[in-house]
Amino acid sequence: WNFSKGEDGFMARPRNDKLKEAIRREAWHLFATTGYHATSYTAMAEACGIKRPLVQYHFPKKEALAAQFLSNELKRTQEAWGFSDIDLSNSLDKIYAVGAAFYGSFCVPGGRSTFLCDILESRMLTDRVIPFNGSWIASHVAVASGGASNVAALCPPSDEIIVPFGGFHEALYVHLDGGEPYDVAEGLAPVVRAIAKQLGYPLTQLHQLNPEESFGTFNLSATLHRMQEESSASFSA
Repeated sequence: WNFSKGEDGFMARPRNDKLKEAIRREAWHLFATTGYHATSYTAMAEACGIKRPLVQYHFPKKEALAAQFLSNELKRTQEAWGFSDIDLSNSLDKIYAVGAAFYGSFCVPGGRSTFLCDILESRMLTDRVIPFNGSWIASHVAVASGGASNVAALCPPSDEIIVPFGGFHEALYVHLDGGEPYDVAEGLAPVVRAIAKQLGYPLTQLHQLNPEESFGTFNLSATLHRMQEESSASFSA
């Protein structure tokens, strides 16, 4: 290993951090082009030009890389909409828009759809690595009355939230696995309404949580296009 000695003893050189970042980026690229299952430690090592044990040393669990990849994709989705964390506060419309684009960005032919399908194949893996969940939503949305973020209402999530989320993920998996198109925005609507109900939103606002009234299909398509162009540019760089 490469080490340099500082005032407090031995510490890893910055080049080790660069190697870890290189492994992460290559893994993310493989996820997006070949899927989760096909991204083996051997494939990651070959992409980086290093030995497999070195990859496993830095990332003992592949699912950690998947979780980081998806968290980065969720952040990228939020940025593509131009929403700040403050924008998302007490705005289920915007959170709904982020979720629709996040999942929608994987519903394209090729590695991205394969990756999400691989993840959704396992309920346990889905719960561990997909970041668009009750915890993420609760960290952004405020209670309709204007109070603090109601983490208790969504974490741990009640059956009213778990069931719609599970049904959405199951339907999405079936369509991805069969290579069939799926309207993510419509499929996600019941999940968002369940969350709104859990947070105490009035019935009139629940009915307004649909693609057309929340963000518009044209705006969703434009956001997905921006994400696709940015992704293509980063891979060709």
